[in-house]
Amino acid sequence: MVALFAAVATYALESEHFVIYSDDSKLAEYLEEAYSFYVDKGLKPAPPCQESKYPVYVDASSPYAGSTEIGNRCIIRIVFREYTRRLVYHEVAHVFFEYYKHYMQDLWVDEAVPEAMASVATGAYDFPKKYFQERLHGVNPFALGSDRLHDWYKYSAPVAWYLERAGNWADVLTAFRRVKAPRRFT
Repeated sequence: MVALFAAVATYALESEHFVIYSDDSKLAEYLEEAYSFYVDKGLKPAPPCQESKYPVYVDASSPYAGSTEIGNRCIIRIVFREYTRRLVYHEVAHVFFEYYKHYMQDLWVDEAVPEAMASVATGAYDFPKKYFQERLHGVNPFALGSDRLHDWYKYSAPVAWYLERAGNWADVLTAFRRVKAPRRFT
C-alpha cells in the first residue's frame, strides 16, 4: 500500500502578539498598534485559546469584513475578509473586552463596547453619529434582538463618551459585568 501525502506551505507573518496567515505587514502593524493602544489604556487581553499568539487569517470568502471567534474566555482566531485600521481596532477590542465581559452578556454590548473602543482609539465615529441621528437614546438597548444587529453598533455612542473621559478604561469595561439589565431599563 502506498500513501500519498501532500503538503501545502502556508505563509505566516509573526509579530509580538499575533500570527498572521498572510503576507501583509500593514495588517501586522495595525494589529500591534491596536494591542499596544489598549494595553496603554490599562486593559488586559483574554488569552489565545490554543497558541501562544493570536491567530489571524485573511479569508476573501468570509461572510463578515472582520470577526473574532471566542472560545471559553479565550480567543480562537481573528478573521478579516478585508480590513481598515478602524476595523482592526474593533476586532482587537474584542480580544480585550472578552477579558472583562460576563459570559451571559447582552448581544448589543458585545458589539457596542468594541465599537466604542475602536471609535475612540481611531477617531472614526461612524456608528455613534447614527445613534443620535436615529434618536436611539429613547430605545431600550436591552430589548434589542438579533434582528436589530446594526443598532448594536450604534449604542457605542454612550460607551465612547465614557471612554473618552476615563483615565483607566478597565473601570468602564468592568461596569459591563452586570448579569441583568439595570433597574431603570427594566
